[in-house]
Amino acid sequence: MATVPLDKTLTSDLVRDLSVSGSGTIPVIAPFTGKKLYDLPTSTARDVADAAAAAHVAQLAWFAAGPNHRRRVLLDGHDRFLADRERLLDLLQTETGKTRGPAFEEFFQGASATRYAAIAAKRATRTRGRRAGIPLVMGTRVSYR
Repeated sequence: MATVPLDKTLTSDLVRDLSVSGSGTIPVIAPFTGKKLYDLPTSTARDVADAAAAAHVAQLAWFAAGPNHRRRVLLDGHDRFLADRERLLDLLQTETGKTRGPAFEEFFQGASATRYAAIAAKRATRTRGRRAGIPLVMGTRVSYR
């Protein structure tokens, strides 16, 4: 398989939002040629802690946005994922050395999981009654927050 040249803008866009405080990098090597594709910045333990804290804040905002907004965002992400299919498949092949078939399987799993989460989340997380410890005396409801 020939190496698909990676656009420098694409790789810089992909790593732009990583939590990185230092200047260290590690090379990403194409498995089928052994040549360097690009340098990936490395994170410190503090960078990881900062990213986890930011993810927690983002999760609270994601919850507050409500199920209809989350559904729209996930479906939009799914559509964008499909629209950029060829470039993403090229990237998967270049970075992993997979042939197009297995690369498509990996791509398809991501697209289908995103769509499933968008469609099924509201139903899967609704409040429901469950069998209580003492039937007819107690009632139990499970609610996801």
